[in-house]
Amino acid sequence: MKDESMSRDTSLPRPDLVGTERLTARLWKIRQSTGSWNYSFAIDPLRTIGGRETNSFQAVDLEELVLLARILAIVILEDGYVELELRHRLQELVTRLDSIFPRVE
Repeated sequence: MKDESMSRDTSLPRPDLVGTERLTARLWKIRQSTGSWNYSFAIDPLRTIGGRETNSFQAVDLEELVLLARILAIVILEDGYVELELRHRLQELVTRLDSIFPRVE
């Protein structure tokens, strides 16, 4: 059973979709009452087992999860509304992941 709780809340804006070859993430940017922004996301595997969709992950998904974390960090950084401390942490995360998984152009 998929967790649809975030997508059922009609007060949430439509999410951005980002993904890798086997995983997709729905990313929400939500304005807080303080005026700052909060980013939330949900990750879904792009897989069917026996003709039925599944929302469980397997060991083969671990590398894709790491690559998706990199993509999410970059998308959030590019948005420009990230607080300074989080911005530095996300930039460091992307740098570290780039050193582990060099990009193929």
